[in-house]
Amino acid sequence: MSAPARVLLAAFETGTELAEVARALRDEGLEVIYAGVLGSAAEVLSAAEQEDPALVAVSPADPDGAIAAAGVEVVAFRTVQEGVDRVKMATRPRSRPRR
Repeated sequence: MSAPARVLLAAFETGTELAEVARALRDEGLEVIYAGVLGSAAEVLSAAEQEDPALVAVSPADPDGAIAAAGVEVVAFRTVQEGVDRVKMATRPRSRPRR
């Protein structure tokens, strides 16, 4: 059995329901690294370097694409359901192409 995908969860503004997203993702079997509200893309990148997640999920968005430009897979979300759905889609095993 493979280890669950590690997801770094962060927000750039208060009011985002990060705890609710984290709980839902854990219920789906993902390993969630809860970074909380961070002030900049540089802080998110620093946390990603330390934690080595498979994916970074940020709310409300990746400012200027700075996180993705650094080579980190990132999904952005605005609502709890959108966050859960996008992370699940990005972390599900990909099927092999047919030959």
